[in-house]
Amino acid sequence: SGFTNISTNGCTNDGSSVPGQTIHCTLGNLAQNASQSFTITTNAPNTNGTYLNTATTGSETLEKNTANNTASVNLDVEGADLAITKTAPARVAGHSTYGYTINLQNIGYSPAYGAEINDTIPANVTYVPGSLTTLNANWTCSSIGSPVSLISCHTNDSNLTIPVGYNQNIVSFNVTAGPAHDWVHNTATTATDTSESRYDNNTD
Repeated sequence: SGFTNISTNGCTNDGSSVPGQTIHCTLGNLAQNASQSFTITTNAPNTNGTYLNTATTGSETLEKNTANNTASVNLDVEGADLAITKTAPARVAGHSTYGYTINLQNIGYSPAYGAEINDTIPANVTYVPGSLTTLNANWTCSSIGSPVSLISCHTNDSNLTIPVGYNQNIVSFNVTAGPAHDWVHNTATTATDTSESRYDNNTD
């Protein structure tokens, strides 16, 4: 189930199909050792998983072997896979200013829609006012809070496609570090309305 927009080529649908479930085809007469093939085209489901498709054949003529009247194939449906990465210096001096840049990729098998990015500013650094730069024209990013505690980005259109192979820098911003010997742990996350094949790389 879940397959949509089914169409057939090479057979006549006899009208008894249930959309998205079963296609019945009338193939007509086949001579000895003859063959006939047809193609079914459909849109895959939006839900990840393995889908079993089984085809069966039958005849009004008595057959000597019916064991080969069924054939099955598994289809692995894998969705989008957004991967977020954030770059920043590994070490900085106490009370110095440095920057973060956030990159987003789609390394999955399907486009993603309704993508967003959120980055909570760590408590032991201070956001530099006016340093936020949106690096992609298809995204809108904003600094939230007073003082700023969150960087939030979303696509300008919820239907905007993040295509397979997408690899773009989305946003950059600067912060001022606290005292020396103070560890900073900054985590950015991404999410999408589309089902993903994995989620472990949605945080960096």
